[in-house]
Amino acid sequence: MTNYSSTSSINKIENGLVDIPQSKLIDIANALETTPVTLLGYKVPPNSYPVDMKSPLRPVFESIVAGVPMEAQTDIIDRVAVNSPNPEQYFGVRVSGDSMVDAGITDGCTAIIRSQSNADSGQIVAACINGETTLKKYTLVGNTVVLVPANTAYDPIIITEDDDFYIYGVLVQIRKDFD
Repeated sequence: MTNYSSTSSINKIENGLVDIPQSKLIDIANALETTPVTLLGYKVPPNSYPVDMKSPLRPVFESIVAGVPMEAQTDIIDRVAVNSPNPEQYFGVRVSGDSMVDAGITDGCTAIIRSQSNADSGQIVAACINGETTLKKYTLVGNTVVLVPANTAYDPIIITEDDDFYIYGVLVQIRKDFD
């Protein structure tokens, strides 16, 4: 598994005399039924998301605006593990802006989105309006789609028949880095 069979090799690792390559760290963590983060001595918050190290890493795209919609960004800037039986249905986007702060979605966090082209009223969606992306609460008022921000400083966006509107997917999780 790890090719660390002698006690002197293990001793060097325990005393910090040798660095473990990332690939070996993952193998050791899996063998010990823990995570690399725990092995490195970091405290994991009790409400943090579980990470299955065997699940494929999903792309995180440059940004989605929680504010005034802007042109879609397609650059992959990171990858995240998604713990799901169907991880290929998910992707991440880095949030830019503050229109969803009252929903706990802040600038710089990563929104995990389940790919789907429809949503139920009340769900938060990653959507494209006339070539610009945004993250908003999807609301149906009669037959009219309204994208509602979670910040009173922003106005709702009313989707008309003239708009080119598409739902990329539904928000399933927010991940934040704590420095």
